[in-house]
Amino acid sequence: MKTDIVIPTYQRERKLINVLKSIESTKRKLTIKVYVYFSSYDELNAFARKYRRPWLELHIVTNYKTTTFWNNHMLHCKADAMMYLNDDILLSDDTLKIVYNKFQEHFPDYDGVL
Repeated sequence: MKTDIVIPTYQRERKLINVLKSIESTKRKLTIKVYVYFSSYDELNAFARKYRRPWLELHIVTNYKTTTFWNNHMLHCKADAMMYLNDDILLSDDTLKIVYNKFQEHFPDYDGVL
């Protein structure tokens, strides 16, 4: 199951790096693409110089509401599922695997929300 993880952020670089490291340590063999949405080009460019991964994409939006970040991504999502995270969440070692299993158990047709 291909999954997009969408994370809006605003001036919390250290917390964002921590959540991305926690995703990296728990994603293992799962097919995950992480999209981080910034509201400032300066912030995006500064972050891009410090943190690059093949499974990570950085984007800019001009509306600062968190729901706008999420809804804009939903319009262009090509994955089977989406997960929304805030930039201050840390995932434990098996969080993504548990979420995958629960989702597939309750929504085998990939049509649902956990």
